[in-house]
Amino acid sequence: MSIKDLLAKIPYTADLYDAIRPVRPRTRYNLSQLEKALPGAVEQTRPFAEKAPKGRKIVLFATLHYWVEQAAIIGLALRGMGHEVTIAYLPYGDWDKEINAFDLRRQDLYTRRVLKPLKGLI
Repeated sequence: MSIKDLLAKIPYTADLYDAIRPVRPRTRYNLSQLEKALPGAVEQTRPFAEKAPKGRKIVLFATLHYWVEQAAIIGLALRGMGHEVTIAYLPYGDWDKEINAFDLRRQDLYTRRVLKPLKGLI
């Protein structure tokens, strides 16, 4: 049993670790391109979203990090057209590799931090 497996069993250890050291986890899970592009994309979308007629409720579901990036950008486009968009995701970097619960929670916290500019739109 590794230290990460042990820490994963203690509630909120990944949250505390992320609060002390809020950096991208050293895994294959990487949203750095989205982190750079998202603030500008949100500002471009906001005027359209305010003027658009009310549309449908849409849920976008992503299971890997590059699909989270795609879902965020598609979600902004749909929001700009007036739809009410919700993004659901699983914070996995690889679909075929096991990941311990500690790193999985850190990747979730990292994703939430990156997607924070979407608050109020999506």
